[in-house]
Parts: sequence; C-alpha cells; structure tokens
Amino acid sequence: MELRHLKYFVAVAEELNMRAAAEKLHISQPPLSRQIRDLEKDLGAELFDRTKQKLKLTKAGECLLKEARDILLKSRRAAQLVKAVNEGKTGSLTIAYRVPVEGILPTRVIRKCREVYPSLEIVIREMTLHEQIAALLESQIDLGYLGFKNPELQDILNFETIYKSEMLVALPSGHKLARRRKIALEELADQPFVFVRRSESPIAYDWLLSIPKACGFSPNIVMQADTARNLIKLVAAGYGISLLPDVVMCYSTPDIVFRPLKSRIQIDWSIAWRKDNKSPVLKTFLCLLRDELKNRSLRG
Repeated sequence: MELRHLKYFVAVAEELNMRAAAEKLHISQPPLSRQIRDLEKDLGAELFDRTKQKLKLTKAGECLLKEARDILLKSRRAAQLVKAVNEGKTGSLTIAYRVPVEGILPTRVIRKCREVYPSLEIVIREMTLHEQIAALLESQIDLGYLGFKNPELQDILNFETIYKSEMLVALPSGHKLARRRKIALEELADQPFVFVRRSESPIAYDWLLSIPKACGFSPNIVMQADTARNLIKLVAAGYGISLLPDVVMCYSTPDIVFRPLKSRIQIDWSIAWRKDNKSPVLKTFLCLLRDELKNRSLRG
C-alpha cells in the first residue's frame, strides 16, 4: 500500500463516483479503477459496494477512509516541516554571549524571528569566552558573541563584525579627571589602572595594553578582575581607572563615570560560527541580523 493508493482511494470515497474522482485527480478512469482494485487486493477487503449504480463505502472502506485521511495529513505536514527546516523557517538555534556583550544582543532580530517563524526556537546561553570557543569547536552552539576575532581560529570559524564599540575612560565619581568632557590618553600616565585578567581574553588584554604603550607609557595595573562587571565595581570603589568599551555602560552606577577619549579609539565586536555549520536556521538568523544592522545604520 502506497500513499498514492490512499490518495486515490480518498478521492473516490469522497466523490463516490469513479469518473468524477478521476477528473479531480487529473487522470483517466481506467488506471484509477485499477489502482483501487490493487489496493483492495493488498488489503484483502472490498472497500466499495459496486452492486448499485452509485458507489457506496463498505464498513472496511469507512474504516480506511478515516485512517487514510490521517495518514495523508501527516504526510503533508511532514513534507511541509522538511521544507521549512530546509529553508531555515523552523528548527533550533543556540546563541551564546558573554558579559558585557548582552548589551548588543540583537533582540529585534530575535523578536522578528519569533514573529515571522513562530516554530523557530532560539536558545540563548550566557558563557565565558573560553566556554564559547570550546562549544563552537565541539558544535554545541551555533553562534557565539566572542567580541575580538581570533586569528588562530580563522581556519575553523567565520568571524563577522556586527558592532563598532568606542573605548571610554572609566573613573570613580569625584576623580579629578571626571570634570573633563574628554580626556587625553597622556593624562592617564600616572594613574592606577584596573584590568580584566589576561587569562580571560589574551587577545583583548594585549590589545588594551598596547593603547597606552602607543602613547609612551605602560599602565600601572594595581588590580585585576575576573569580569568586566567586577572590574567596574573596583573602579567605582576607587581602586583605579580603566579603559573599557562603551557596551559596559549598561553596568554604570552613581559611583562611576565614563568619559570619551580625545583621540577616538574603536574596536570591532564580532560574532563567530563554524565554517562547516550549514544550518538553514543559522543562515536565516544571519540574514535577519544583517538586515537589522543595515537598517540600524540607515537610521543613524
């Protein structure tokens, strides 16, 4: 018994007329009659009472009609689901981010995904940079908000810049430099600095260290924190100052102030995914994300 047999049977059962069913199916009547006979032979039961001018379903035929409709409906749903998965309209996507990158998570894109593709599931997980890299390499997540591009992983991962963050000077409130609208890097030469530990992100640490060195001084690092959030707490407590991207301003408190540099310094925040990840859902999300970034740029 094949799906086409059931399709033909349902058409005849609904029309109770072989010629009308054949026209509905866009086939000639003799082949349709043979298909119905083959189905009855396979099942070992008469499906239609042919003793009268008009066909009538037998008890076996009535039983099969209900089951056949259910099977055909499930078959259509399965085909639609496969098509939707292939087109990235359904399925699951796991996104990981790290503090403070949640400030630039594309909530508008996630909302649009939910509105346009309600059956598409997006899972968001907070992970450290090291956890994200490990999860990407092991294909446990689809997309990571890593921030800095990692040249050592460019053979395995795709990196794409989604945001340009401006570096700011973070100062405890009441600091003498807090009265300035903009601060020159040279003015920070004699200040105590608070950094996030190098082990958390060696690339980011080394890049940040190079900023003051380019101005002729090495920062006096008096304390190191494990996260940007805790670093801000140390700055607010008066242990020192720091250079931080503007995305961390979401953690601002009355005890800390941010001031721009006179000479603007920007960094690229990037997302990353495996080069061999061919997920249609990932492709759909990236397309929506790029559209949102383009629209955001046009909005200024």
